Amino acid sequence: RDLQDALRNSSAIVEVSRREVFIIIEHIINAIFVGELGLRLYTHRASFFWHPTTRRCQFVNCLDCVIVFMCSVELYVLPGLSAEDTREVSVLRLLRLLRLT
Repeated sequence: RDLQDALRNSSAIVEVSRREVFIIIEHIINAIFVGELGLRLYTHRASFFWHPTTRRCQFVNCLDCVIVFMCSVELYVLPGLSAEDTREVSVLRLLRLLRLT
């Protein structure tokens, strides 16, 4: 009986640690995306949003800003508000993966 309880407790500890590792990795990836976006904004300035010769909006860069902003909101703002239903915002993780390709 004690062995079974010990095994259940150890599997719960492993499950918690996996969840914590995933959260840490998510924060690291988000920090990389924010840093990359910041460097690109600093380097390109206004031409990041507008093409310098055609004066058209660069949609992909604007989409990057929206995705990084919403992912940061999902990680740092929503947990503080104790939002229970964040499934809609989690779709942004898929957009983040598409951004990598």
